[in-house]
Amino acid sequence: MIRALRSYIATGVYEITQHRGLALAITLLLIVPLAFLWSGQQFLDSARSQSESLEKSRIGLLHDVLAVSLSPQGEHIAKSEPMFRTLVEQNPDIAFLGLLTFDGDAPRIVLRGNDATFDVDRYKDFIGLSAVRQDESIIFEELINGGRHWIGFRAVPQQGGIVPEYYLVTDTSMVEADARFQAQ
Repeated sequence: MIRALRSYIATGVYEITQHRGLALAITLLLIVPLAFLWSGQQFLDSARSQSESLEKSRIGLLHDVLAVSLSPQGEHIAKSEPMFRTLVEQNPDIAFLGLLTFDGDAPRIVLRGNDATFDVDRYKDFIGLSAVRQDESIIFEELINGGRHWIGFRAVPQQGGIVPEYYLVTDTSMVEADARFQAQ
């Protein structure tokens, strides 16, 4: 049986070498599907990159709007809780939305948009970085329970103050978006 298989392969190779058109057709049958698969993967990679860029822009825009609206409120900041809760309800990918302040060296959540937990002590250095770069959001990727999340911080500008009193924090889950890309 092995001898017969070798004979068939040898005959096939001989025929291909004798007929250049057949060799070209076989080559094209291999190259075209592989090129199609490669270009499709490139398209999906580009789409994912664009999606992530748009998501970061959306988070930054949310931070900008909230920072501007919270800035002049000062001691009336607690009145913003219904707005925070509405934002979380209307955006199911926001796993956490909150407002932080510092009690001495310890960050503390003073306002939240949902009842989700968020470990503020873990991100203390990033909160400090957002105090230095008050005009923009600090957004980075974190794996939480096996799913990707974008964690974002933004200082809320103070009237006449150098060190901000409040900091916005968001945890945006990318799990659903990742599942959609995996299904492609």
